[in-house]
Amino acid sequence: MRYRRSSKKRSSLGNARGVLYTVNRTPASESEFENIDRARKKKSSPIKSFSDKLREMLNALGKDRKRLKNRCIAQSIKRQVAHAPEEITLPAVRDNGSGAKKLNGKKRTWFYAGLSTCVFAAVCAAALASLGVFSPKLTTVKINDAGRIVYTNTSEDTVGEMLEKNGIALDDSDVLEVSLSAPVEENMEVVIRRAATLEIVDSDETVEVKMLAGTVGEALERAGVVLGSMDEVYPSLDTYIYAGLAINIIRVEVKYTTETEVLAYKEITKNTNKYAKGKKVVAVKGEEGSQENTIEIVIKNGEEYSRSVIETKVVKEPVDEVIYVGTYVAPKVNTGASNPKDDSGKITKAPSIEQIHTGTWAEHRKVAAPSESLIAKTVVADTVTAYTHTGNKTATGTWPRIGTIAANPKQVRYGTKLYIPGYGYGRVEDTGANRHDLSKYFFDVFLETKSECSSWGRKRNWKVYILK
Repeated sequence: MRYRRSSKKRSSLGNARGVLYTVNRTPASESEFENIDRARKKKSSPIKSFSDKLREMLNALGKDRKRLKNRCIAQSIKRQVAHAPEEITLPAVRDNGSGAKKLNGKKRTWFYAGLSTCVFAAVCAAALASLGVFSPKLTTVKINDAGRIVYTNTSEDTVGEMLEKNGIALDDSDVLEVSLSAPVEENMEVVIRRAATLEIVDSDETVEVKMLAGTVGEALERAGVVLGSMDEVYPSLDTYIYAGLAINIIRVEVKYTTETEVLAYKEITKNTNKYAKGKKVVAVKGEEGSQENTIEIVIKNGEEYSRSVIETKVVKEPVDEVIYVGTYVAPKVNTGASNPKDDSGKITKAPSIEQIHTGTWAEHRKVAAPSESLIAKTVVADTVTAYTHTGNKTATGTWPRIGTIAANPKQVRYGTKLYIPGYGYGRVEDTGANRHDLSKYFFDVFLETKSECSSWGRKRNWKVYILK
């Protein structure tokens, strides 16, 4: 509740007649006002009768009459002359020879009689005032200020004067159920309905509005808030207001933009027997396409809230990549697996050159190891690696194939047959990478694919058997 601050200086509650409460003091309760009324009645009850009090005042005045008479005569005459009507004639005065002027006979008596009457009237008025005879009449009024009920004793004539006297201010939105000009009556009830204070948060701006009743929509209209077609309001516009309600407005803006999207091509594989099994050939090279997307961007209170594609347009179609995968498998030939064997299952006859270069790596490594009678020398290779097609022939002029082995010809001459555990039988037909260090053995075995080379990896301290 707001109270208008009065420009007049307020006295204490005991001295302010009919004042309910002020800005700087806590409002008095009903019991406090009852105590004030009892004290006032007790104080106003005369100890002596009016006649006795008046007689005491006249006696006191008579004692000092002679002393005051000569001193006040001149001053009284001057005041009567200053305020008397024109037709009144002042009493005659005479000069006694000493320079002082005195009143004549009967006229002097008339003057003293008039002066005594005036003094008596003044004394009576003062006595009546001191006894509270002229005090204004107090009226008890009940004030219901938004459910807060207080009572006040007031001497004001109208409701508006009474509210102003008690420092009760009304806002434009408050409702007073009686007129401000209505006369104050005993035990009347003055009802004030206070408007509810609402807080409207519009983006980063906060506005307060007061309303007695209504909906959120009416509150926004009262505050002069204009909503856009896409703006959001929480709570909804049809929600009824209440004190302390916070209304949040979210300003919604929609923008549109265009973005280009890359369309990836697909890889399509086709099997063919034109190529060896596992071989891949790119028949059609893939090309990326492009597409224009129209994007709707929703912005709430200045920040991006969401974006979505509402329309697409293909500018260029992607070209799918076509890859042929070979499926041809050459007929199987003798790899030496059927060569004669000893009692331990090891072959006693080395495979021929044709057998060494026939089949796959999987078939080669299945051939049994050589017997002791076929081994001319056993060496420990520092490293055994693998390589595949390079597009070049070997050092001996042959195309590399399964069974081709590269080594240092100064250590192992070209044409020497070898057996390498895990790889199978092979023949030295190419030069290895290390041709200068004769203290160590290095071998490279040929495999058809890179994946097979990766599977082989790098063997260290690997035994290699040189055949007879």
